[in-house]
Amino acid sequence: MTMENINERWKILSLEEIEERYKENFTWVKNVEERTDTLTKINMAYDQSVKRLVIAKSTCYREKDINEGRIEERREYLRQQLNILNDISSMLLPEPLDWFKTVNDNFEGEYSISEPILILDYIPGTDLRSKIKEKVFIDEFGKVQVNRIIKLCRKILAFLKVLEEKGYGVVGLSDEHIIILNDDVPRFVGLSHICKMREGYLDIGHLNFERTIYGYSAPELNDYSSNARFNIKGRQVGAFSLGVLMHQMICSRNKFTSSDIKGGAFVYPNATTGDFIIEINNKSYKGKLLHMLITDLCRHEVTERLMDYDEIERRLMEIEEASDDDIYEMKPIRSGTIHIQRQNKKGFLDKLKEILGLN
Repeated sequence: MTMENINERWKILSLEEIEERYKENFTWVKNVEERTDTLTKINMAYDQSVKRLVIAKSTCYREKDINEGRIEERREYLRQQLNILNDISSMLLPEPLDWFKTVNDNFEGEYSISEPILILDYIPGTDLRSKIKEKVFIDEFGKVQVNRIIKLCRKILAFLKVLEEKGYGVVGLSDEHIIILNDDVPRFVGLSHICKMREGYLDIGHLNFERTIYGYSAPELNDYSSNARFNIKGRQVGAFSLGVLMHQMICSRNKFTSSDIKGGAFVYPNATTGDFIIEINNKSYKGKLLHMLITDLCRHEVTERLMDYDEIERRLMEIEEASDDDIYEMKPIRSGTIHIQRQNKKGFLDKLKEILGLN
């Protein structure tokens, strides 16, 4: 593909080139570039108009797509991502800056002059998986920073609420799809795992419906022997993914073991981490509350799973405000929710922190 200088304004850069010019962490971009099963390809680009780094996304073609003439079908995934961004319009998602067609020298005829390119804004950050691998949620004394994790989970829940308000849900949300900015402010990628909803149910006709994620997607999405997978509420999957993410952060685990998985989905309690969470920080009261919440979020039986986003918010706040000296009893929790929408780009990070209650 002719990508050195596209549409006059955008110049594609190699990771080596940008690392020489910018002292930033591009780990998550590298990880995406190294994948072989993606629908789209990510490149770092330079906005020659306002002198800043951006992301350029293009279509990733498999050999069989080309052989079977499914080029336009493959390109439709990128168009869907643009539609998703425009529909949801949240500060917690990348902002689309440009959409145009350029030349792809690998094709002939009409296909060669109609390669779609999506330009997104770029803000430096580190993916949550790398953060977990680095054990950033454990302090210098070896204690799990429970409140730090809970605050981040509340922001993830806020994002799930925004998706629902806009008529979307996730078919899976993993630690690879959350980019952590300064002060634990999250931004979400993984657009190919966001699915349109109809009356609260995931739309089986949407391109992303089948884009499930091993471990993180709710088990009913993986049950191909049942018609139940065609009647799934967005909250069923959102709540399940949140429970898995919470577990991975608490246990500093960025992978699953065979005993963690049943039917392609995470299982909790399990043989390896159930006791760990109950006994974290010297058998703290917070650990007991965490164990109960993760158990309820990750239940494989849908009718028993906690899916009420407001109740999840209340229980997260209960954990955050709990003292390890408390005995177990239900306590009244102040009301409050987080609501996020696209805001003016001026002072982006400060404004986002203000919305999330971080100032």
